[in-house]
Amino acid sequence: MDFTWDQNQVQKFDEMWTSGISLLQIGKELGRDPDEVMMLAVDRIKKRCIGKRPGGALGAMA
Repeated sequence: MDFTWDQNQVQKFDEMWTSGISLLQIGKELGRDPDEVMMLAVDRIKKRCIGKRPGGALGAMA
């Protein structure tokens, strides 16, 4: 697993998260393992960079 992310990937993640895209789909779009995406989500939530959304972690589009 690779838990390093560049700024562009983090920004794209934030946009997709806010749009309600599922973690699985975010992983596909970014070419990342879903577990890596989940860890980024946890980090971003703890830092208050992203918030709650419809559908929770799965997203509104799951």
